[in-house]
Amino acid sequence: HAPRSHWQRIWPYFVAQPDVAEEALARVVGPGEIREGGFLAAMDEEQLGDLYSWLSKRFPAPTDPHVMESHYVTPRETFTDLRNSVLLHLVQRGSPAACDRLARLVDALPEQRPWLPWRLREARMKARSNAWVPPTVPEVIALFQDGRRRYVNSEPQLLSVIVASLDRLQERLKERPSALESLWSYDGGGTRRTNYHPKDEESLSDYVADWLKDDLGPSKGVIVNREVQPRRGQKTDVYVSAVVPGSGPKPADSLTVVIEVKGCWNAALWTAMQTQLVDEYMTANALGHGIYLVGWYLCDAWSDTDGRKRDTPHDPLDRVQARLRSQVKQIAEARPHIQISVVPHVLNLGLE
Repeated sequence: HAPRSHWQRIWPYFVAQPDVAEEALARVVGPGEIREGGFLAAMDEEQLGDLYSWLSKRFPAPTDPHVMESHYVTPRETFTDLRNSVLLHLVQRGSPAACDRLARLVDALPEQRPWLPWRLREARMKARSNAWVPPTVPEVIALFQDGRRRYVNSEPQLLSVIVASLDRLQERLKERPSALESLWSYDGGGTRRTNYHPKDEESLSDYVADWLKDDLGPSKGVIVNREVQPRRGQKTDVYVSAVVPGSGPKPADSLTVVIEVKGCWNAALWTAMQTQLVDEYMTANALGHGIYLVGWYLCDAWSDTDGRKRDTPHDPLDRVQARLRSQVKQIAEARPHIQISVVPHVLNLGLE
């Protein structure tokens, strides 16, 4: 069993003579060794990453044997167990070094998407738990002084804070008609405005991102221990990250929630929660929490000449919300092995 300090002398043989390395591993590694950790526990994160990459390329998961009946364990099955055990050791380290090595493995092994990024997510959650420190006295005082303030140390907590902010946005739009009208286009001016029609989804996404940046920004003090950084994605998605101030551009404990924005006329209104938010954004990128945000513009003031109005379901708002909630339940039931949390949220943007 090579101690950590000898790995640099052994590793070149794995690279230059993989057949010899495989034979040597087969002799020293057995089921008991894998279960107990053995030499894996003596390796650092960089070494574990090197070994996992080597095993993944030499014994790729799609070629793993699947034998159900009783039999003698074959060398190939042993290498499958070893590969999986190396990854488990790396994830369970829960250290910044483990997270960094796993992040590089995600980039180096694209064929292991989407499940390898989820292992990286597990490592980051463990690292966040290992590094947790209780709130400071000033933070506790700030929480007691203002009931709106929150201490955010997990993505469920960040999700809750964002939903509360969107509720405040709805109240603001209700109280300030001029703010609501900024999401609409029209002809004319003053009291002679006509031909009202909603601005596009990109405009709504920009508006939501700007609102969150202001409402959850440091000047408002809603989040006492993190800095919120909303940003627009490539389409109509908005990514909201919460980081510890001064922790660098890619901190291991960064929390992220993704928001997919849809106008009520969108042809994919009833399918995009699954196909875009969950499949394209969350599952593919190991994001566990998301919001499906629908801008509901349906109202009498919306010009009938706008074809998008005809494409909008003419259902009561409560029925729309109920249908979206039922989709969330279906998504959760279809993915019991992946912890994904989606919140549907409908902004009522209709003009009075």
